[in-house]
Amino acid sequence: MPRSEGLVPIGAFSTLSQLSHRALRLYAEEQLLAPAYIDNSNGYRFYRMSQLADASRIRQLRELDMPLSEIRELNALDNNGAMLQRLNTHWQRQTQALESRQQIFQQLVQQLVSQQPMPHFTTEVQARPAAWLLEMSGQYTTDSMRAAAGDIFARLHAYAASQNIVPSAPGFLACADPMLADTAGEVRFCLPLADLIAPKGDIVLREEPACQEAVLCTTEQYAFYPELLLPIEALVRAMLAQNLPFDGSGLRYCWVPASPPIIRLSWTLLSN
Repeated sequence: MPRSEGLVPIGAFSTLSQLSHRALRLYAEEQLLAPAYIDNSNGYRFYRMSQLADASRIRQLRELDMPLSEIRELNALDNNGAMLQRLNTHWQRQTQALESRQQIFQQLVQQLVSQQPMPHFTTEVQARPAAWLLEMSGQYTTDSMRAAAGDIFARLHAYAASQNIVPSAPGFLACADPMLADTAGEVRFCLPLADLIAPKGDIVLREEPACQEAVLCTTEQYAFYPELLLPIEALVRAMLAQNLPFDGSGLRYCWVPASPPIIRLSWTLLSN
């Protein structure tokens, strides 16, 4: 009998581990905590007392909102140092997420209790001329983007000067989606040119067609979520009010180096 072999039924193990029957069955299916023995005649499940430590760790990791896939990867590590590193990485992400939620909470509280009006933004329709853009791109967080911008724009200017090509406008940074404070995303460092130039290595040339766009410029105060939602909403409301044709994929977010920096939101308008 299982009990004579030092095994306890799932009910007792559930009580000892503080994990429900349903959770234990799920962890068995996910290959995180398999029963030590299953009675083929009735399907009853039994566990060893030595499995309590693993069960406790899984329960604690789930209380820290670690996904089951990451728990499986952590359990597969062969030393405590690697486990600690993985745990620290997860905790840093959780802390960053909490800080973001705190900002959202504070914004909601301010909206509910503050008598101050919402900030005013000005939107205007502009013609964006066709242009050649000298570009470098990569995956950046906001901090790494700020750190890299000076050197990258210096490289773009130096290469244009070496080919006797003059920039037609100040350089800017652009990304398809507005930047999240702690998440890496693709950022394009762009330098508009007055003439064609040959690409070189990681410096590429891209033609940007002419278009009409709705433009809203604001300050660094609204550069990131959740504050960034305010000017984006203002831009959408302005396009709706003016009956401007747009779709869901035309938003462009530009960080214009200046003192202080300018955040330029533009939405490409559809051709009539």
